[in-house]
Amino acid sequence: MRHKGQLIWPGRENGLVLWIPFYEGSGTTTHDLSGYDNHGTINGATWTNGYRGYGLYFDGVDDYAEVPGSASLDITDEITIVVWAKPNGANEMGYFVAKGNPADYQRYNLYWDGANDQLVFWESGTDRRSDKVCIDDNVWVQAVVVVDGTTLKFYRNGVPAGTKTLSNPLESNNDALRIGHRVGTPSDARCFKGIIDEVRIYNRVLSEEEIKKHYLAGLARLRHRGLL
Repeated sequence: MRHKGQLIWPGRENGLVLWIPFYEGSGTTTHDLSGYDNHGTINGATWTNGYRGYGLYFDGVDDYAEVPGSASLDITDEITIVVWAKPNGANEMGYFVAKGNPADYQRYNLYWDGANDQLVFWESGTDRRSDKVCIDDNVWVQAVVVVDGTTLKFYRNGVPAGTKTLSNPLESNNDALRIGHRVGTPSDARCFKGIIDEVRIYNRVLSEEEIKKHYLAGLARLRHRGLL
């Protein structure tokens, strides 16, 4: 598939169940190009330039995009979440992706804690944190979390950033998935401030080599567009 001459859908990847590249540039729908039709609805976030075309700017107050729950996103064993983002408030806390209601314990998620310089996966009321990593204000970053049973791994820009152990495997659920904050009131939603350009979710474990390959491809786009 091409959009304005750019190839954005080269074909399905193994295990890819959500791929939202925010290529539209207008409207209130974010289209999933994984082939599973996990399309989302934009609530408040505004279109802007991204690292590979367009992206969504989230104001850090109440903006988000929501993808309804589906069988393809009900993942309980292996998962990889890949996000490209440009924080505008890197010292703050904000969710890139969150599936599920925190009152029922979120099922899978990834957020940035700028006060402590850590990527975080919130599980059963406990934060699983990456090593200390640098995510600068207004600089594009690739953030990744991988779950393999009860083993959790973080990556920043293709580089491993810590391994943790979950208390339990992921639980089945049909909750909605949100991009830009978790379910809850704005004061409790930990809203992300900045641009998110791409969200990918796989129902398998991506290897370190695969994650590095994705990062280098994104880095090449940034260089090509003069965004470094």
